[in-house]
Amino acid sequence: VFILILIPIATAALQALQLTVLTAPLVAMLTSIMTFIPLLIIAAVVLVAAYFVGRVVGGFIAQLLAGLGFDKILVTLGLTKTEPTGNRTPSKIVGWLAMMGIVLAAALTAFTVLRLDPLVALLNGFIVFAAQILIGLVIFGVGLWIASWVSDFVQNSNWPHKYLLALVARIAVIVLSLAMALTQMGLADSIITLAFGVPL
Repeated sequence: VFILILIPIATAALQALQLTVLTAPLVAMLTSIMTFIPLLIIAAVVLVAAYFVGRVVGGFIAQLLAGLGFDKILVTLGLTKTEPTGNRTPSKIVGWLAMMGIVLAAALTAFTVLRLDPLVALLNGFIVFAAQILIGLVIFGVGLWIASWVSDFVQNSNWPHKYLLALVARIAVIVLSLAMALTQMGLADSIITLAFGVPL
């Protein structure tokens, strides 16, 4: 409040001196600051509101998924034998990701309001990359579920060498889903180049 009162008074005082050479740059700077302060307040309000909304939405999503049995997904995929507990359950992780998505969207809006174009471009790129990573993880998770289902199907059949076939089928599906996930993430070429030294 002190600054908001001081800036227009200081601007008027400098203009009253009529020393254009000295006061013009100062008046321009103070005017820019006076214009920027409301934008800064709006950006701060957007970020704070997004944080609280994100917490509420994230908590709701976490409770909803937990009620639907989403925390058993790691057991279903065969990644663990027991359900995780505490703050690292799959439902709470998804809720946290939802909250972070809301906060990042609000941060993008705030940077746009403040006309911080380099930060807008940087955050845009990060959001796109994060979305690709999440989609890739979803693809890999679905691949693990399909691999587990195919393996169980083969093991419950009367085929000869069914356990070996189940293992081969499981590995094939996992490798295929991993390749699809890495391609979605945009990491496939980099990993192949790093592993084999083959430029693509």
